[in-house]
Amino acid sequence: MEECTITFLPGNKTIRLPRGSTILKAANLAGVQINAICGGEGICGRCKVIIESGECTSADTPFLTKEEVEMGYCLACLTLVEGDMLIRIPVETKVVKGKILTGISENNETIEVGGFELTPRTKKLFLELEPPTLNDNISDFDRLNRELKKNNFPNSTCNLPILKKLGNVIRKKSGKITVTILETDCVQEIIDLEPGHSTKRHFGLAIDIGTTSIVVYLVDLLNGKIVDVASDYNPQIQCGADIISRIIFSMQKDGLDTLHNLVIKTINDLIIKLLKTRNISQKLVDSMVVAGNTTMTHLFLGLDPRHIREEPYIPMVTHVPLLKAKDIGISINKNAYVYCIPSVSSYIGGDITSGVLASQLYKKKELTMFIDIGTNGEIILGNSEWMVGASCSAGPAFEGGGIKFGMRAVDGAIEGIVINPDTHDPIYSTIGGLKPKGICGSGIIDAVAELFIKGVINQKGKIQKDIKTNRIRENDGHM
Repeated sequence: MEECTITFLPGNKTIRLPRGSTILKAANLAGVQINAICGGEGICGRCKVIIESGECTSADTPFLTKEEVEMGYCLACLTLVEGDMLIRIPVETKVVKGKILTGISENNETIEVGGFELTPRTKKLFLELEPPTLNDNISDFDRLNRELKKNNFPNSTCNLPILKKLGNVIRKKSGKITVTILETDCVQEIIDLEPGHSTKRHFGLAIDIGTTSIVVYLVDLLNGKIVDVASDYNPQIQCGADIISRIIFSMQKDGLDTLHNLVIKTINDLIIKLLKTRNISQKLVDSMVVAGNTTMTHLFLGLDPRHIREEPYIPMVTHVPLLKAKDIGISINKNAYVYCIPSVSSYIGGDITSGVLASQLYKKKELTMFIDIGTNGEIILGNSEWMVGASCSAGPAFEGGGIKFGMRAVDGAIEGIVINPDTHDPIYSTIGGLKPKGICGSGIIDAVAELFIKGVINQKGKIQKDIKTNRIRENDGHM
């Protein structure tokens, strides 16, 4: 199949891909983030790019004016590559990011999380194995298990790589070894062996995979303190702003792999950053817990989420079994396991489950409401006897979804509006005091409220055409 070379400006990022691919796919493969909140369905009009040169085929769209088409604009998701191309990404099309906070504090202090009994799934034990003799000539593995039984681990097992290094580790320090063991209700597995005494450094990760952002916490498993934290935007945003858009994107060719690889790369980058900052080896991180809504968990694992959006809305899994980090692509101890917080259903995910656990709502006698408003909003109501939950797509409502100039609450977004009751002129304020780039959720709410209070719209949201002002005018058949 004929391949074409696509170059994106600014940045001069180049990618080769088959003729007939969309510009949006080319951008995703090249690591160029384009604001395509609908996931490439051609229904949001946000992925406008400028064709500087080259051959392409574009579908008709109402989101482009005649003037824009003449200037070389097209929608990246509706334009097919027909030859080598040079494409410019305008400022308004780039993915707009707010500020992401990273690090515990300027003094590198840890955070202590109280109220919970520390029971990590992995434990480190220092053992002193008796040396073999002619009278005590049992195997190395039996000798190790004998000591583990003395420490309340009677049924330990291990994989082949651990077994291969057992003999050398035991003899390196004359039987003095540190064993890392995973304990669950049904298994006790040796996941690492080290010569000598090395129980003083033992770490795990707690990861929140949000639809918009990803946060990684580095935790000291000896005392339960949060050592450090790093976060970044979820790069899947370039494939759709909400979970439905991403599910649709995952159904495209290579879509699922793209979404999976994007989130894994970001998590690994954050992990490496944290470990480098704290001078901690990857092999010292042997436990990882992940929380995310049901769709984010599926994409993290590379599972097909398509049935989450189709009646009767059945996910592939809600209670994910323990999985090896290396099988998912996570760069920590190669024998470490990953535990995913269980979901309840397609739209009540592990993120709200972890919130219920952390708040200990399930222990409270009084009726309590727990609300998680993110890109996906979830609410749990209940107490120790019963609970009910509901969810909705909150992000698009607060981030300008479906609004021509809607945007997230970042610098340049209109956040407040007041309308003069006499002239009906608007007075607005923007985040950061910058020139307006668009309008975010709080600005939209303000605008609707002001329009109603000042009599511009009625209770049904209809504009009152008899108001004497040049602020009310028709544009493409709309008021």
